[in-house]
Amino acid sequence: DVKLSLPDWANYYDFTGPLRPALLSPRRPVPPRIRKPDYADHVAGVSECEQRDRTSHNNIRVYTSDELDGDTGLRHACRMGREVLDIAGKALRPGVTTDEIDRVVHEAALERDCYPSPLNYYNFPKSVCTSVNEVICHGIPDYREVQDG
Repeated sequence: DVKLSLPDWANYYDFTGPLRPALLSPRRPVPPRIRKPDYADHVAGVSECEQRDRTSHNNIRVYTSDELDGDTGLRHACRMGREVLDIAGKALRPGVTTDEIDRVVHEAALERDCYPSPLNYYNFPKSVCTSVNEVICHGIPDYREVQDG
């Protein structure tokens, strides 16, 4: 059984319209075999290497051909990301919840031995950013169903 809950902030937020948060499922686990970014286990989800890059004033990186090509290269990562997005797109239809889209993305990433990059980035609790209509641009997937239109 999955334990569903409302986000903590919903208990003290002063709503102005009829839209309310839907229930959230718990954070999905990532197996130990998956290589994780530095923010994956950080208590605040902060990327230490990103912070170093920001303070170095040299944040335009030029990649070598070794960093671009091969099974661990940037081009390979981009292909896998494209595959995961295509799988998510095929799962999207009226009646499906954004939490279900999150599950599909999470599992597709793990099948490719990839860490789902939004997960725990600045404490983001899910593997994809999505919401319905005007909710928010980096919405947290929940049990709200997608509607046609």
